[in-house]
Amino acid sequence: LDADGLSLNRSDFEATLLAQRSRVVAPPRIAFSRLCASAPHDGRITVTSVHTSHLRLRSGSVSQRVIAVLEIDVASGLLVRCDELTRMEPLLPPGRLTVSEQPPGRLTVSELRRLRSDSGANDVPISPEMA
Repeated sequence: LDADGLSLNRSDFEATLLAQRSRVVAPPRIAFSRLCASAPHDGRITVTSVHTSHLRLRSGSVSQRVIAVLEIDVASGLLVRCDELTRMEPLLPPGRLTVSEQPPGRLTVSELRRLRSDSGANDVPISPEMA
């Protein structure tokens, strides 16, 4: 797994998760905009998720807009790869509500075009219902 330009093995990834969880004071709330999975191929499933995570930290509230592609081993159920693009929303003091605690909005066409360009998927058309 890669994080901030570094490649993490499983134990490094687990240590990173534990460090992040130590700052969280309540279970995260996750609002899924899109969630889809592929049929199994070579013993693995690919899951694509567009979601917003709402976190209450000791230092305040934060929301993360996330686009993630996960690869899961079917036999073990273990996550074997995660490619994620995360945009942090502003950190607000404890007790103050964020605007992003409202239901998440859809991606704009320009955001979708940028994501397609960044991922090399420019040949995939944007359907009218996605715009």
